[in-house]
Amino acid sequence: VEELMRFGLTACIESQVPVAFADLRAFFLVPAFRRQVLATVSAATHAFFAAWGPREDMYLKGVMNRLDPLLGSEAVRTFLGAPTSTVDPFRVVQRGETLLVNLARGNLGPSADVLGRLLMNALQLASLQREAMPREQRTPFSLLLDEAHVLATPESGLEDLLVAGRKFRVYVTLAAQSLSLFPRGFRPHLLGNTQRQFFFRLPFEEAREVAPDITEPLGNVPREPLRPYDPVDDPLLAGPEEMAARAKELANLPVGA
Repeated sequence: VEELMRFGLTACIESQVPVAFADLRAFFLVPAFRRQVLATVSAATHAFFAAWGPREDMYLKGVMNRLDPLLGSEAVRTFLGAPTSTVDPFRVVQRGETLLVNLARGNLGPSADVLGRLLMNALQLASLQREAMPREQRTPFSLLLDEAHVLATPESGLEDLLVAGRKFRVYVTLAAQSLSLFPRGFRPHLLGNTQRQFFFRLPFEEAREVAPDITEPLGNVPREPLRPYDPVDDPLLAGPEEMAARAKELANLPVGA
């Protein structure tokens, strides 16, 4: 299935016939259109489809099972079906322009996540292209991502952008309802590669997990007696006790708007 998808996309890119991503379904299902596209592709791509047989027909259903949910949304077909694009993420990043994208699932359905990752990849590649620009010509570009956990997948490019974006003067702001929504492997990058972190009230388990990353025992937290008349031998909390108290503070922060 992945091989069919890869060669299908390659054919659409190589062909001199204008082919949009939304035409990929027709490429696989309409032989006449496929022949038209393949007339101007590379020899390797043409050879793959020249050997089309029962094996490829068997896997074609799997390809359609992947394409149909994505292309089932009218908004997605409009976005991916235009022969020429009116939005250039590369130009937006290089010139520091403004791009506002609404990926509400109410409008796009499950395709919203896929489109988000596609755009994230494009913005990441546009940021890396700044390598060839002198630093003084790199216009600062800010990327604001709401519900950012949806894009925190290995294939989205967000992880790489957090690590390398600052060097290219691309600054990322992430917002999410909960730290636990991010994949566990992503959280070290989230906490270790962000300059400023803002927290509202956290669930206690999250507070206990994040406390060692954002605070440390200072030895200045007074010990409160269990009862007013109990003697206090050690007036300050020990390190582990102080960290537990810090986690409790995080779990009792003000609630965000």
